[in-house]
Amino acid sequence: MKHIFYKEKIKLNRILLAVIIINAAVLIYTFFRVRVGIMLNEPSGIWLDIILRNGIFYSKVETALYVSALLLGVMQFYPEFERKRFRLSCHLPLNEYKMIFYTSLFGIIVLTVLWLIDMAGVVLLASQFFPIDIYRAIPLVMFYWYINSLIIYTFASSLTLEASWNVKLRLALMMAGCIWAFKMEVYNSSLSYAVTAFLFAVFYCFSIYFPALRFRKGL
Repeated sequence: MKHIFYKEKIKLNRILLAVIIINAAVLIYTFFRVRVGIMLNEPSGIWLDIILRNGIFYSKVETALYVSALLLGVMQFYPEFERKRFRLSCHLPLNEYKMIFYTSLFGIIVLTVLWLIDMAGVVLLASQFFPIDIYRAIPLVMFYWYINSLIIYTFASSLTLEASWNVKLRLALMMAGCIWAFKMEVYNSSLSYAVTAFLFAVFYCFSIYFPALRFRKGL
């Protein structure tokens, strides 16, 4: 796992820098947007609008997280597909299932770290301008964004690694329906729903084994 992670880090060096810059830029933009809005308007009016769920002031962070997931999913596996390196890697003295698991785990870990940074940044920002009733709900809302980002990452990875265009199209049709399954823009949901959503995302991530093993066998 250590060597696979090191290989992925070298391969994705520029992409990692790009997604960090994208997410940092969105957080900075959100900070100044909120700050200017508070300065030019009555804060209580903004708070009331948010509490009534008419808008989420950090919604652009959601887009940044999804773009990051898409970039990671495509760029992590495109070089493996284009240069046929993935099939060679599957013949290394390592169980091929473990190799696929560790490779995708690297992308998921990067995505998780990005999400945690985004969430910490948004909560810190919100604590400067909003009452606790608003920013204590942020982790739950962003948790569903994280689940969607995992689904987008798996979707992009699977389609990138699938070699056959016919199978790629059928795979896209089957997997696409789940991308926005947990698009949440509300401030409350039950714990059981959150756990169910997370378990669904975990099982969804195993979809990458289908194109990975097909590619390994030359199908």
